[in-house]
Amino acid sequence: MPDNLKKSIIYSVYKFISNPEEIERLDVINKKIIDFPHEILEFTNLIELRLMENKITTLPPEIEKLVNLKELHLWENQIKELPKEIGNLKNITLLDISVNNIKKIPKEIGLLSKLSEFDAGTNKIDIIPVEICNLINLKILSLWNNKILDIPEELWNLSGLESLNLSWNKITSLSSNIKNLTNLKILNLERNFITSVPDEIAYLTKLEKLYMSNNKLSAKEIEKVKSLFPKIEVYT
Repeated sequence: MPDNLKKSIIYSVYKFISNPEEIERLDVINKKIIDFPHEILEFTNLIELRLMENKITTLPPEIEKLVNLKELHLWENQIKELPKEIGNLKNITLLDISVNNIKKIPKEIGLLSKLSEFDAGTNKIDIIPVEICNLINLKILSLWNNKILDIPEELWNLSGLESLNLSWNKITSLSSNIKNLTNLKILNLERNFITSVPDEIAYLTKLEKLYMSNNKLSAKEIEKVKSLFPKIEVYT
């Protein structure tokens, strides 16, 4: 195998590889694939798998065989649910399932203790599982454009978060425990139904950008938020 193909394979050749265990990265992008290619399960040493911009509807439970995966990119498919076996991918650091048709995040997501970036934006999720609080290494969490009504108290325990995007949901209130997110740099809560912001948000001293536009905040509440963060960009 040529050196330039030894560790990185694209769609046009992956079916013909005789030694898939040598491959660390596989790109199968924008190929209109409907069914998950089961041949991929033979690439047991994959570190990065990119299957975005296809038409995949389901992930097989056998995906748990890819135990060395660190990055799994599945955005812009037609996936309806994640198998519980996703929780066995213990080395995952990045999981992108945005722009799909997923209604529920399995509780097994909480087993991915190395996960640092999780994007589940533009799905049909209405409940954030409490098990998400087990993701102690999570730095970036994006759940934008879903149907979320409530934020579980457990989420506010993710003190390592640096970026939280909950925009374009149906959230009406924020807990005073938001104060626990002391490492947060970017907070996006645009286009919800939030009527007030707890004073404890002032504890987010590392915040650099705050997005609060298109909520139900009164003029007085908007002024309060701006006064709490006079030195940063506040979008209301």
